Amino acid sequence: MGAGAGENYANFGLVEPQTAEDISNLIGFAKEVEAPYVVHSPAKIVQPRGGKLSDTMRAMRLVYEYVAAPHRLIWRGGSWRLPPDVEKAMVTGPFLDVCGCLGVAAKYCKHNLIETP
Repeated sequence: MGAGAGENYANFGLVEPQTAEDISNLIGFAKEVEAPYVVHSPAKIVQPRGGKLSDTMRAMRLVYEYVAAPHRLIWRGGSWRLPPDVEKAMVTGPFLDVCGCLGVAAKYCKHNLIETP
């Protein structure tokens, strides 16, 4: 997630899973090894079939609700997702900006699946 996300995670008793620096380093590594592109997909909170969310995933859902406010999360395909404008501002946009700055092509996961033989 974008700037300040680590504070959002910490407020909910979580550790930030990937910092902006981690993601930048990973994209830099892709460039270094001359990967043709990187694949991206924003995280979603998946409701287990017939089960409850784990404590960690409940906390993640609260983080998502916090950063999405005043909008609601989108429920689709058995999972909660950030609204598109929030996702773009906090996740996809910053990721694609780093890719652009480093000259690394990026593909959305579904496009990659369709295009991969």
